[in-house]
Amino acid sequence: MGKQIYAGLTWLTKQRLSENGRLMWPVSSENNIIGHRVEHGFLGVALTFIKAYAVLGNQQYKLIASEVLVPIPLK
Repeated sequence: MGKQIYAGLTWLTKQRLSENGRLMWPVSSENNIIGHRVEHGFLGVALTFIKAYAVLGNQQYKLIASEVLVPIPLK
């Protein structure tokens, strides 16, 4: 199962796009349309990389999670 986890995280990492200096993911794997709202799954992506960092200790996952959360206001 470990290989599948790394493969999934690698795939998700490769799908990211940068827009105005922020990491984003396409809304669909069929196109590169980027959704800018929270309901488009960015918090789920952040949570995935937070958990991956917590379990696997890979600093890259921590960096990705941090970059995903940049546009979220701290209130």
